[in-house]
Amino acid sequence: TNRERISGQHFGLALAGAVMKHTEERWNLLRAEGKDSEALALIRSAYTLVSADVNPYHDVTFGVYSQESPSGGGEENLHALVTKSSFPKGLLENVILLYKDGRILGVNDFLQGASRYEDLVLSVPWLSRLRATYPKWATTLLWVHDKSFTDKAVRNFVADMHVLGKDALADEVSRTQTDIAVLTVSYGDYWLVLPDKRMVLWRYQSVSGLLGFKPSQFSVKECTDYQGVTGGCVGAVVSPDGKLESK
Repeated sequence: TNRERISGQHFGLALAGAVMKHTEERWNLLRAEGKDSEALALIRSAYTLVSADVNPYHDVTFGVYSQESPSGGGEENLHALVTKSSFPKGLLENVILLYKDGRILGVNDFLQGASRYEDLVLSVPWLSRLRATYPKWATTLLWVHDKSFTDKAVRNFVADMHVLGKDALADEVSRTQTDIAVLTVSYGDYWLVLPDKRMVLWRYQSVSGLLGFKPSQFSVKECTDYQGVTGGCVGAVVSPDGKLESK
């Protein structure tokens, strides 16, 4: 049993994979620097840059889908993970800025406008208690081009809520689009932080994305687009103190 482990039969492949995983982020950062080093320098003037890449990827909140190129098409973006000293441990910000004609656009909009979403996320009592209880718990605040809750995200949210029979919630959320912060927990887990500090569980794929709630507490249906292999769309509302107001 496991003779190949002792003999080192696949050692070369395993070593190559480990080295590539270790260096990939640095290669991506170098590539982003080559695209527009001045833009990254501006971001670094206010934030600590954790990682960066320029690519055509897309998901339910950003980017353009292309049948010719399923990974994305018609739009390239800088994807930068940032943090700063005032953030609690585990909080990152995913900054997605349009890359066009050899330049990264919207850096000044981000530097001037992101703080209001950061302040909103940090002001929710329930989230503060979660961070204190689970210091390793991680979340990511989303900024895309000029806001957190993008037009694409709104369209998909409205479609998902219609399937769930929650058009009233979709209308309420749409009216305050520019004041809403989008949080992700892991891939496929999306929460909306409303201006009054209530939160909406939009969709989830992982149990960790439920932030302590159980799947049995929610009514879940398949999302209209970008549906994962697990979870689904919810539209549950949670009070600022972490009480489930609606399923």
